[in-house]
Amino acid sequence: MLSVLIFTNEGFFIPVVVLLTGFSFSLLCQISDNKKIKIIILSAYIILAFIRKEFVIVYPIIFYEIAQTRIKSFIAVTALAGIALCIGKETSEAVVIISAMCIASALQVKSYKYANLSNELIEIRDSGTELKYILETKNRDLIDSQNYEINLATLRERNRIAREIHDNVGHLLTRSILQIGAMLAINKDENERLMLEGIKTTLDNAMTNIRESVHNLHDESIDLINAVNECITPLKSKYEINTSIEIDRNADANVKICIITIIKEAMSNIVKHSNCTKVDISVQEHPAFYKMIIHDNGTDIKSDNSSSGMGITGMIERVERLGGIIRITNEDGFRIFVTIPKKKGV
Repeated sequence: MLSVLIFTNEGFFIPVVVLLTGFSFSLLCQISDNKKIKIIILSAYIILAFIRKEFVIVYPIIFYEIAQTRIKSFIAVTALAGIALCIGKETSEAVVIISAMCIASALQVKSYKYANLSNELIEIRDSGTELKYILETKNRDLIDSQNYEINLATLRERNRIAREIHDNVGHLLTRSILQIGAMLAINKDENERLMLEGIKTTLDNAMTNIRESVHNLHDESIDLINAVNECITPLKSKYEINTSIEIDRNADANVKICIITIIKEAMSNIVKHSNCTKVDISVQEHPAFYKMIIHDNGTDIKSDNSSSGMGITGMIERVERLGGIIRITNEDGFRIFVTIPKKKGV
């Protein structure tokens, strides 16, 4: 059999040539991603095998590539072609070739199932990773929302306590101080006057401490982000409002009150005087100062929306009271630019 393969009629179709040709056609099929080109290459080899029967030896390798096309009609036709090529061969050779074709087909089915299983595993892994990321993101959002609600509730409670102290204890102390003052006015006994003055001094100190505590509680309860959102939320249906607030929540209360007041006045002016559709609000904290920019894209700025208006004058006075600078322009929409220096030690 080997001598037949090595020495054919023309003398050049040796096993090496047959093997190299079969592997070359198989490699071409693997390189090409176009199914039509693969079919042409495989069909060419089948024709070559019918022309030169020696090429049927590596037909199982080609049949593996044929099975990979997943085209049932093409697989059936080429399988019949392989059987036809075995006609005239010795029985043992035909059995080996057909058996090898069956093995190639089975291997291809297994490879296909393995590839599908690998893809499914990759999809499951990717889905799991994506789900884990989504859950982590939702977890963070939930924690942030919970922390915000807790902080907001704490600030409201501080406000309530400050209000109750001011309305109840503050009024009682004020009444006591007035009563002591009246007693001092009518009492002539020096010893009693000294005692009453001592009591009045103590009550005055208590009143001062309570007033400072109430102010501190109120100042700490100012939530700048929440206050700004309350200002702009009613207007979001009419305007596109973008906010960027990067400031410490423990910033000076006077600064926060000034920022809130200016934003309220600016939004009021926009509603009354501007034909804008978009408003950008930026509040940033720097090492030595606070910066705020309010800018809208209005093109029809009315004359009373200038520094001479009462609202604008109020803005200027508030900023200057804190030692800051305010600049108002209407060259490219209406823009308010504010800088407020930080207190020393802040």
